[in-house]
Amino acid sequence: MDADTIRNLIEPAIISLTALAPVGQTMLEKIGESMADKVGEDLVEQGKRFRHLIHRRFSEEPAESYITPKVLDDFIENPELYRPALEKALSDLLQQDSTFLQQFSQIVGPVQEIIVGKRGKAIANELRSNVLTSHQIIQVEEEGTAEKNILQATIDNAPQTPQPFIKRIFDAFKRNPRR
Repeated sequence: MDADTIRNLIEPAIISLTALAPVGQTMLEKIGESMADKVGEDLVEQGKRFRHLIHRRFSEEPAESYITPKVLDDFIENPELYRPALEKALSDLLQQDSTFLQQFSQIVGPVQEIIVGKRGKAIANELRSNVLTSHQIIQVEEEGTAEKNILQATIDNAPQTPQPFIKRIFDAFKRNPRR
């Protein structure tokens, strides 16, 4: 799996784990809009699932490994400072461990993929999702073709999408990080 795909899988985990951090909880409490409340609850629940999975997987690493549950705990306490360490640990494990990758992807949300083999074609396909988080990808091998395909993720019947809400959490965190 390429580095961009791994980063796209890690980002929802980082966002939802940040909701578990003291600064994330403070930001969620301050926002208080009806949609934001629901999205906040979903982020916290997703964050709990990620925390459990990541903690369990990090605990399986050898004692001499840099990947330990402390990497996750440090991130929860100070997301801004420890984000690079958690991203590196997750990236390394997601590339090495296909079982962890599958479990991690299931928490991210539905995975929708179009894989075009060598000299294959994918034309005018639609991948649509209406859940908070999902992962959509088109992977094209050499000499393959992907044209006029639609990848769309939306939340139906919502007054706003969650992205502005999530962006507000991170913007507020950047302006006033917990020291």
